[in-house]
Amino acid sequence: MDIQWTGLRTVSRQLQAASESVVPTVGASLFQEAETILTLSKTDYVPVDTGALRASGFVEPPIIASSQVSVTLGFGGPAAPYAVIVHEDLTKRHTVGQAKYLEVPLKARLQGMPAVLAFRAQEAIRQSIQRLANVERNVLAGRDVNWGQPLFAP
Repeated sequence: MDIQWTGLRTVSRQLQAASESVVPTVGASLFQEAETILTLSKTDYVPVDTGALRASGFVEPPIIASSQVSVTLGFGGPAAPYAVIVHEDLTKRHTVGQAKYLEVPLKARLQGMPAVLAFRAQEAIRQSIQRLANVERNVLAGRDVNWGQPLFAP
């Protein structure tokens, strides 16, 4: 009895494309998580006197190097020395906000972050494989490769 396996190249291409979509998806997800952390920090934790510290919050776009992804967030800019002092001084009592204004929401958000990132990566793989299967069907049917493709959120 001979067993013939067909479609191995297609499966291989699909898996390769799916794996290539994971790193950018993780980068986008990390960026979204950093934006959420910064928003929580600004609205619930940052001490406010003049508003300059709160306005100095930033999230930089993801940096992707091979399979490594990083996102930088923080407060300060030109006021960085002031931001560090306010963040670390546990003896100071603020009328609005508190010390550790970035650390507290970051630690709270980190608890669920691995599950969120894993879900988003799995979803990106699923969508890539689905999209490639649709492209193959369209080509075999003589249609435009993107005919009837679902629209995916970035």
